[in-house]
Amino acid sequence: MKKSKRHSKPQTMSCTSPIAVSQNTISSSTTPSTSNPTTTTGYILPSPSTPTSSGVWAVENSGSTTTTPTLNDAPTTTGSQIDAVLPFEILARVLSSLDPRSRGRACRVCARWRDVLYGSAQCWTRLDLSNRFSLGGDKYQDQPDGNRVDRMFLTLFGRPASAARFTRLARLDLSCTDVDMSIFSDETIANVLGGSLTHLILNGCVNVDSGSLYHLRQLRALRALDLSHCELVDDTGLEVVSFYVPWLTHLNLSYLFRITERGIARVFRMPGVVAVNLMGCYRIKQYPWAVADTTKRTALPMRELLLGEDSRIQTRGFWLLWCTFSFSTPRLVALCPFLETLRLNMVLFDLPADGLQTLLLGCKRLRHLSLVVDRAAVPALCEVATVLKNLDTLETTIHIGVTKELIKDLVDAGCFQKLKALKFHSKHTTVFTDAGLAQLCDAADGNLEYLELNGDKITTTGLLPVPGKLPALQSLLVHHVAIEGRTMRKLAAGCTHLKELTITDLQQTAYSNRISHIVKPPAATMGLTTSLSRIKKIELSSFRGFTDRDLALIPQNCPNLQWIDFSFSFTYPRTTTSIAHHCKSLLYLRLCRSTRPAISAVGSLATRNPTTTSTTTSSTHPSSSTHPPACAALPPSGFHASSPECRALHHFSRIGARRLRVLDLTGNLGLTDWTLPQLAQLPSLHTLFVDSCNGISHKGVLEFAERKYRQLKRVHVRNCRNCEVADAMGALEGLRVEIVVDGGRVLGRRWDEDA
Repeated sequence: MKKSKRHSKPQTMSCTSPIAVSQNTISSSTTPSTSNPTTTTGYILPSPSTPTSSGVWAVENSGSTTTTPTLNDAPTTTGSQIDAVLPFEILARVLSSLDPRSRGRACRVCARWRDVLYGSAQCWTRLDLSNRFSLGGDKYQDQPDGNRVDRMFLTLFGRPASAARFTRLARLDLSCTDVDMSIFSDETIANVLGGSLTHLILNGCVNVDSGSLYHLRQLRALRALDLSHCELVDDTGLEVVSFYVPWLTHLNLSYLFRITERGIARVFRMPGVVAVNLMGCYRIKQYPWAVADTTKRTALPMRELLLGEDSRIQTRGFWLLWCTFSFSTPRLVALCPFLETLRLNMVLFDLPADGLQTLLLGCKRLRHLSLVVDRAAVPALCEVATVLKNLDTLETTIHIGVTKELIKDLVDAGCFQKLKALKFHSKHTTVFTDAGLAQLCDAADGNLEYLELNGDKITTTGLLPVPGKLPALQSLLVHHVAIEGRTMRKLAAGCTHLKELTITDLQQTAYSNRISHIVKPPAATMGLTTSLSRIKKIELSSFRGFTDRDLALIPQNCPNLQWIDFSFSFTYPRTTTSIAHHCKSLLYLRLCRSTRPAISAVGSLATRNPTTTSTTTSSTHPSSSTHPPACAALPPSGFHASSPECRALHHFSRIGARRLRVLDLTGNLGLTDWTLPQLAQLPSLHTLFVDSCNGISHKGVLEFAERKYRQLKRVHVRNCRNCEVADAMGALEGLRVEIVVDGGRVLGRRWDEDA
């Protein structure tokens, strides 16, 4: 009787690669070795120095050698099996071409790929051990067995098994860590990093001081050093660097508040320095080329020089710090004739009539220029408009006093053809109308990436030319503007590269205006799709109009947000919940319940809008809250634990952004003595700002600090009438938590202070 095919068992099952099949011929005494990544099980893979015969692999066996069939005779291998016959060197070179994220995923494919990626030195040219996403660094805890980064150093570079992979390490980032600089004097670590490390980033490291820079003398290949925000480095530190590490070519000394002209003179004596960043060094009262010693040589090999102050980090409403007083263009040209990049951000200088022309004609290699434009500088710029066309990029900051007529003169003269960034000293400077903005977009020729303007004289459709004529725009900052729905949808569809969006004092012109149109146009009606999913920083504020339901759509459509600043007249229960679910990479969050403007400024639209409330009114009259009062008497905040605001904060603390570092809550947003301690569940939170919240007392603040003391660095409380932390002095004695009430420190000490 015939056997049914249904129940017949196949004689052989070929599921393995030819290598696996041929392994059956190997003696059972052969032991697979995984210590050498260049050797597969039972095989000696050919290297480029020892070629074998075409298509023949040698098989290792105890006492004998067996010849396997050639690859031409072997069955066809699949794509997932081809790596089994590739030598280690070829596979390492293929995998090294992947980006870092793809390499991490490739390590999870199989054990061999993991061994190749871990053991190949060409895959480890950059290493990031920083806390640069912590917005100021984590809170460091004293540990008896040494610092965390130092132990990691010894693990990675001190052991021969792991140090072999870092023989080609060229870039090391240690930003915002507690690294001990003496670790670079260790002989084992110096042997691993001394011949390959070219870039070292020590931005914001608290243990880096002037004396500790001596330990960098072992890094003979080091060319770029970043010491920005290292507050303990002074002129002595720059002298140490110039003496023990004279081979440096790039120095980032930005925001070193202790350095002066004496230290800069030491830096300019280094023979090979080509780039120096001196942004934010406010104690430097003269330009570097005014103090440089030119007795021994006539010119410096300087290619890049950055001075002044970054206007983006300045607090609006305060006078900026001008870092210098005098300017000598002929001396600069004589000392630095090879300049390619010159940035004079937030620097006012008194140039002679032909000073700017002397600079542009003397530095023939100049390609990137950044300067402040005041009333006196406008005629000089118009005279050198033809020379400005030779630049690659031009960044300008409009100073107070420049009118729209002067801006029109610059546009007509053709000074803005290579304009990359247009900033303003004050957000109240009004220089643009609809026609002027359209002319600027035409003159920029599509090169503009950063645009800031005041919209007082711009109509609701004035921003329509921006998306079409500025395709490379990455940052858009508009103040005091009214935008209709059609303009919002056009911005959402056209600004494909936008990463930063700021709209302050946004005015709702009609009920049909939805703030969510900025990030999500209605595709069903307009045929457009959203393009702002890449946006990382958003700041929106409006004193009247709009709703929480509409605002909640912004986090939903922008999952990559890292910085959120909302200021509206309503509470944020839906928005808070939306942020918790979608913004997993959030680092900074500010939610402000803004104060209602004067009655004369509130039109009929605000009068009919039921969402318009006031911080002051809600704190004294609970009935003015966006939610109806309960039967029982409401607490001072106007919210019960079961109110949507309190439940939203509790939900956010449980599943919210796990990387959130800074939280700022202004106004009555549901923060009470019950919800405040719940925020301690945010694992990475180290700074909390609370303003104008009458629902919390000193008990809630102290309970929050006690639960969060391991990561918490500071708590700032302002205008909270029920919070008197001074009544509980000593409750947190020994905890490194700084609590500040109304500008005065009343409890604890700073997290980086000694006992």
